[in-house]
Amino acid sequence: MDKVIDQAFSRADLLKDLRLHPFDQLPAEDPVVAVHSSLKSIGYVIGGAETVVRALSDWVGEDGTLVFPAFSDSLSDPEQWHHPPVAPHLVEKVRNGLPPFDVNLSPIDTGAIPSMAARFPGALRSIHQNCSVVALGKHAQRIVSAQSLENSLLHDGPFGQVYALNGWVLSIGTELDSNSSIHLAERWACGGKGLPYLGEVWESRVPVETPRGREWVLLDREGGCSAGFRRIEPILRSRGVISYGRVGRSYCQFMSHRRLIEEAIAILDGDPLALLCSNPECPQCAPAWAKYGNGRQREW
Repeated sequence: MDKVIDQAFSRADLLKDLRLHPFDQLPAEDPVVAVHSSLKSIGYVIGGAETVVRALSDWVGEDGTLVFPAFSDSLSDPEQWHHPPVAPHLVEKVRNGLPPFDVNLSPIDTGAIPSMAARFPGALRSIHQNCSVVALGKHAQRIVSAQSLENSLLHDGPFGQVYALNGWVLSIGTELDSNSSIHLAERWACGGKGLPYLGEVWESRVPVETPRGREWVLLDREGGCSAGFRRIEPILRSRGVISYGRVGRSYCQFMSHRRLIEEAIAILDGDPLALLCSNPECPQCAPAWAKYGNGRQREW
């Protein structure tokens, strides 16, 4: 027997939740919010992802801006895929068959809500083969046009613009390991030099169309594994960075983008390995542990 829908959330219901604490901390003027989301976590929403995007737009208002990660993980080097991996004899075939990035056609692998947001009137999507964003609202053009292949995690990139605009982060049914902004802290830590292992034990390549044809371009010290990001949540919580609330049935996190980055940088300045995951088979974190950890991985 199919499960009965025993609770249904309308646009008004979601907006009512978004106007309660802690989401009422959102500034009334010119708010900017980076949204990480899981539609399923909210429960049954009348109208689905469209209703969620409309409720979020109501919440930030006419002068507000919404930013959604719109990553295309599938437009990456298949030799580096692990969920699932590609058989060695098929890697070259898959690599050659991947279509080039298209701002209108390339898949958004970060869920139904950003995929729907990209279809809204006035929505803009940045041009990045792997880490694009979708933005809606007042500062959409500034945020989207800031992105280039080289600067996803730099001060002048999209999330750097959210930081400069004193934005906020709302995670609807997702945890810190989905909070893309923390990758900025990896790149900005250690006096602006970035963590020592970035680009050293993990290299990310994306397909780019050039006058010479398709080329696989190495991204400069991009962030990788985020499974270890949850490790710093107790510290952030104790410092008052993260607040918790609910939207529908979803357990949500809400925080100042600037405070998140600054506190994460402070943590990393004290321990550059704080965000590495404990999986001994992780192709990104395990080599960093081996080179810099001095056996500390066993402590996790």
